[in-house]
Amino acid sequence: MSRKKRFIRLSNTELITLQEGRKNGKKYQFRDRCHCLILSHQGKEVKEISEILEVSVLTVYLWFNRWELNGIVGLMNQPGQGRKPKLSLENDEHVKAIEQLIEVHYQDAERIRIELEQQFDLSLSPDTVKRYLKKMTFDGAAFAAVQKKDKTQ
Repeated sequence: MSRKKRFIRLSNTELITLQEGRKNGKKYQFRDRCHCLILSHQGKEVKEISEILEVSVLTVYLWFNRWELNGIVGLMNQPGQGRKPKLSLENDEHVKAIEQLIEVHYQDAERIRIELEQQFDLSLSPDTVKRYLKKMTFDGAAFAAVQKKDKTQ
């Protein structure tokens, strides 16, 4: 005896929402999840969907469950996924250390990197330091100390 086949039936508004999500979603994972539900609504079986999207059957069932529990929000990537940054703008120690190092080593990212590695016992690439400095600049906090410094020195 085989199991009952599982399909997701969508209302017109849900279908339109998922189609928009598939077209305009920022993350490919979200677009794939929307596509999965649309395919199920069209009558595709779970095994077919898993082959089309190149995921496991279990993954498709998990997406179905997330849809049924939380709707469209359940299909979105949850916060906290991905690698955490080594240097953070929310960490006051990092910000203060960078500001002090900028005063001492103005426009010398390599020297700043070396001292940050020693101070925080981290392994940083030069690009990581440059990206962090760039983020600070857009925040407006990075060169506040440098602007106070007399440029004629």
